[in-house]
Amino acid sequence: MMLSTTAFAQQQVEDEVTMGASYTNHVFYNLETQDEQAVAHDLWDIAFFRNGLMDYGIKINEAKGWKLFEVGEITAYDNINVDDADDWTQLYNSSTDYTKGAFDQASDDGEITAGWGYYNTNTHHVIGSRAFVLQNEDDYIKIKIDDYFVGYTFTYAEWNGTAWSEDVEKTIANGDADSYYNYYDFDAENVVTVEPGKETWDLLFAKYTDIYYHGEFTTPNQVVTGVVANPNVKIAKTTNDEASTSDLSEDMNVIGAKDWKFLNDSFAWEVDSDINYFIKRNDEDTVYKINFTGFEGSETGIIHFTIDNEATLAVEQVAEGVSFNVYPNPTTDKRVQVVYDITATNAGQNQITIYALNGAVVYKSAAESQTGFYTQTLDLGQLTAGVYILEFKSGNQSSTKKIVLQ
Repeated sequence: MMLSTTAFAQQQVEDEVTMGASYTNHVFYNLETQDEQAVAHDLWDIAFFRNGLMDYGIKINEAKGWKLFEVGEITAYDNINVDDADDWTQLYNSSTDYTKGAFDQASDDGEITAGWGYYNTNTHHVIGSRAFVLQNEDDYIKIKIDDYFVGYTFTYAEWNGTAWSEDVEKTIANGDADSYYNYYDFDAENVVTVEPGKETWDLLFAKYTDIYYHGEFTTPNQVVTGVVANPNVKIAKTTNDEASTSDLSEDMNVIGAKDWKFLNDSFAWEVDSDINYFIKRNDEDTVYKINFTGFEGSETGIIHFTIDNEATLAVEQVAEGVSFNVYPNPTTDKRVQVVYDITATNAGQNQITIYALNGAVVYKSAAESQTGFYTQTLDLGQLTAGVYILEFKSGNQSSTKKIVLQ
């Protein structure tokens, strides 16, 4: 089966995004409407993930020049000395997970940890346990995250060159905004509007931290210019005309900052238009294919590309409205992902069963039956290495695939 769409009358659209000279703007882009929302990249300093009651994450604006350092236990906050900077540990925003930032990479070692703190199973609060310093050239801000429960309470002070200012304590409630993050500006001492609603964008053209590739060499944790994905989409990268559902990745940097653009021997930007990026929203059948056709660099920040809104993903149909695939196959860690797409509600229960070659059932698990696109991880560590048959059953119909555990 092929998943496809005819969302537009026009199959292929040529478009461009303008980030501005020196990439001064970050641009949120909607693939369906080609609407774009540009925002100056230096409007904010830190951001607090607010997507759910107990979802938490805190990132820094590395595009603005901020660096985050872990100083030590939260009790060290009152005695932080900028002369000890060489002893601090630098932390970075995640390059693959949009929901996790530099604060989340800290070293809290609680049983249920958020990096910057630990989850208290009695109060259901996340309690801060680490002290930090933010640095942007000669500007220093010491900060601690005191508590999280449906909002973040944090304390900070600014270095004036000789001493720390009086502490500022803030509580940023998650609120009811339809965005992934609440963004905070130290100068305004308040939340500022940066990110549009979650459902209004698919790709973000931005400066972010990732591996920088220069010829055969790489430098980790560098601020690069590229494209990151909304957590609500998955992307497959290929030079083939078609991709499979098993190629889809949740990593935000599948497009990223490399491969599709590169500096040639004359240090001029070129693009590889043979690379196809297949993009699928988690809750829709629509599949888009993007090819980049031009990158003008920092002089204008203009990026050219085409969008094909009738792209397809290859999956195997089990029954009308149900398709699935399995990856990786073979698997070296005895864990496989079953990717399945349900476009029509099935009255019966979908089920995954694994058989040994002698016909014995060695694993069984229920699968979702409501419409949606799902990825289900099967941990088959209890099975011996070898060949097995995986059956995906929907109602009275089923389909099988051979899987290899190494």
